[in-house]
Amino acid sequence: MELKTEGMCYSRRVQVTNLDPEVTWAKVKEFMSAAGKVLKLELLKDERGKCKGAVVDFECQLEALRALQQLEGVELVGRKVALREEAEPSRSRSPRRRRSPSGTQVFVGNLHYSVTWQQLRDVFRVHGPVLGAYIPRTRDSRSRGYGFITFESASDAQRAIETLHDTELSGRRISVRLQRS
Repeated sequence: MELKTEGMCYSRRVQVTNLDPEVTWAKVKEFMSAAGKVLKLELLKDERGKCKGAVVDFECQLEALRALQQLEGVELVGRKVALREEAEPSRSRSPRRRRSPSGTQVFVGNLHYSVTWQQLRDVFRVHGPVLGAYIPRTRDSRSRGYGFITFESASDAQRAIETLHDTELSGRRISVRLQRS
């Protein structure tokens, strides 16, 4: 499989969701290592100690991209995992804010169910640097028909809203607005 990288800037960090609550750190590391060298893997646990996701740092951006393209929707311990690119924290950020990139978040509604987070990100990144893109999924990995884009700046987010609201994407008129807190 050829990786599409021309003119794109990717993070080395990938977020993994829809993991089995009992999955082990070693199983996730082995699974993600299929895409490249895992430098760091942090399991995210709920208040009962059950796994609710993971954050994986690869050695290079190409390995993270390979994971996103080859491991999305692949089964691990009986569940199809969901992956998304995650902005890497800057050195000055406190560890508490690591998984919540700062920036301005935009809500995109009425997405066709076939639209991927990568496609969504690519449509929006022409309006400015995108820190992250996310399309929520059902338990069986189907799109919920809406998504979120996090822009580096509020002005880029506003420009995207003005340009893309009520335009067509994959045969549907999308709704684009600032995400409310």
